[in-house]
Amino acid sequence: MDAYYVYVYKEDDDVVYVGMGQKGRAWHCGHMQGDTKERHNWKEEQMGKGRLPCDWVTVVERGLSKGEALELEELLIKEKAPKLNQLHNPDYDARQIKLDLAVIKQLREDNTSYRKIAKQLGVSPMTVYRQVNGVRQTKLATQHRGAY
Repeated sequence: MDAYYVYVYKEDDDVVYVGMGQKGRAWHCGHMQGDTKERHNWKEEQMGKGRLPCDWVTVVERGLSKGEALELEELLIKEKAPKLNQLHNPDYDARQIKLDLAVIKQLREDNTSYRKIAKQLGVSPMTVYRQVNGVRQTKLATQHRGAY
């Protein structure tokens, strides 16, 4: 059984974050691996207002493979441009990772982990993975275009 899902965080009716995960990742309130300072602070702010994760988390699609979840997550990030996703955060310089793509690929060929590369660049391991491997749109992602 495919156990991954894609979820969004909402503030009022605005999508502020798109993510994918399994088990209880979407509802985790503490700092998680891959969390940005901005996203962590946003969750803390919401709880300070008396809101709980059940108030801001919406599962868009469940029962996905990891690949399907990654593709749908990428599609929704492109469509919604949420403020808490790094690639759409005005303080995040996405050019840095693009400029270093050749270096990153060489490091991967030398068996340097995504985590180690990400730490050096100050981004998440998933961001490095996506840059190195690319994300292609599949039928699943196409079916969800504009559905949410």
